[in-house]
Amino acid sequence: TRRSSLFSTGSRQPSKEPKPSTPETRRSSLFSTGSSKSSKSAEDIPFADLQVAGNESGTFRERLCAFVSSPKFEAGFAALIMANTVVMAMQVQYRGLDTGHMIGYHGLEDTPASQLWIGADVAFLVIEWFFGIIFAVELILKMIAIDVRFFCDPWNILDLVVVIAWFTDTLANGVLPVDP
Repeated sequence: TRRSSLFSTGSRQPSKEPKPSTPETRRSSLFSTGSSKSSKSAEDIPFADLQVAGNESGTFRERLCAFVSSPKFEAGFAALIMANTVVMAMQVQYRGLDTGHMIGYHGLEDTPASQLWIGADVAFLVIEWFFGIIFAVELILKMIAIDVRFFCDPWNILDLVVVIAWFTDTLANGVLPVDP
């Protein structure tokens, strides 16, 4: 049988004898897990040990799958998450200054936060939209690339819930009690 070199995990040599047609052998030749055990283990789960061998050939979806599964893609979005966390911490500080002004906290009663951090409201709004759109695009790319397997990863589900909460809060214009 001919195997695609795009995705493979085992270094098994193809058998010289033709194999009978079974559900296992009729699986897509694009993916191979290298598992031949009959008991259920992590090796028997389809795509559990999938590795990308290269992304220079194949269909658009195969290349996109290789791209969204790459360590550079994951590291880039991890850096964006950290940057968003820093911005959110700054936004909490800004809101704390404004709250301190409203309640007359010592040292903050004279100046509102909008005068201490000039333009911060607009900057936070623009940055929030930037991160929201970037994270939504990440989800869309992953959904296109890995199809229904997207819903098998709890981190993807968490990302989806956060982006939906952000989108709902943005459309509701701050009506939700939690700021995602």
